[in-house]
Amino acid sequence: MKQVLLVLALVFSAYISFAQQAPAADDPCHQPILELYDDNRRKLPEGAMPRGKATLIVRNNPACDKPQIFSVKSARYYHVRGAIPLNTVTFSGPTTDFTGLAKVYKPGDRLLFEVLEIICYNKKGEETGKFPGGVVKSWPLNR
Repeated sequence: MKQVLLVLALVFSAYISFAQQAPAADDPCHQPILELYDDNRRKLPEGAMPRGKATLIVRNNPACDKPQIFSVKSARYYHVRGAIPLNTVTFSGPTTDFTGLAKVYKPGDRLLFEVLEIICYNKKGEETGKFPGGVVKSWPLNR
């Protein structure tokens, strides 16, 4: 079981590395920004451990000339210590609860976020389809 989780973590790390190095022909419209907000709608600083419920928000890249609004339909995160994935949580919608994770994490662990399904809307609120490609982010837990 540990070997399967290790292989999964390595594949996901390679996917993150590839996605960050070679995004769709360097088009900023294919590189949205993933942010994490707490219950009080405050943006969490990078490295902070989410406490309680938190919401994933995908924002349009400021360098993109097409105004887009994103809605997260499903996502997952991996809790990783070193190269070993300890836990995987898949959730629907943009919000998930980190209460259980807050008790077991240690500084130096990472959360690897993968947004599985995103619906795109234009400024008028009309659906323009699904986002072509995944949005991933590595979130180091330093605090």
